[in-house]
Amino acid sequence: IIDHADRVDAECIEAFLKTGAFVLPSLYLPLRIMEEAEAKGESAFGWWGALKRDFDYTCSMLAEASSAGVKLCVGDDFGTTVTPHGDYAKELEVYVRHAGITPLEVIKWATVHGAALMGMSEDLGTIEQGKLADLLIVDGDPTVDITVLQDQRRITGIMKGGRFYK
Repeated sequence: IIDHADRVDAECIEAFLKTGAFVLPSLYLPLRIMEEAEAKGESAFGWWGALKRDFDYTCSMLAEASSAGVKLCVGDDFGTTVTPHGDYAKELEVYVRHAGITPLEVIKWATVHGAALMGMSEDLGTIEQGKLADLLIVDGDPTVDITVLQDQRRITGIMKGGRFYK
């Protein structure tokens, strides 16, 4: 597992593919740090500009990495004051809004690649006969608007192991 993968380049992409590494870009935390600093008027500080350049560069490389077949996954540094537990769906939006990844591809990172990372592709990651039937049912189309996954009111059903919990 490569976490963050800051400043990823073509050589890194080749190495990820060769080794079969899973890559978790983890860009929600740096985005939140930049947003908080900007709100406090700290965006003129040198560290902010360096963080912004790294963030923008990494975002610019994610489409190339994804197209090349790198196994990108979601997962970030949650549990901080700016990225509390429960904000997980907000990370998905980062890749759509800032890196230009399609919502469906980001959902694939969270499901298909997530299951493979855990060694559970036989049971999870796709909707098909014989799998565990862990499903989230939402009012809206997250392949068009990924932010529908952030609104608890739009989650109309939760199924785990084929049993409805909501």
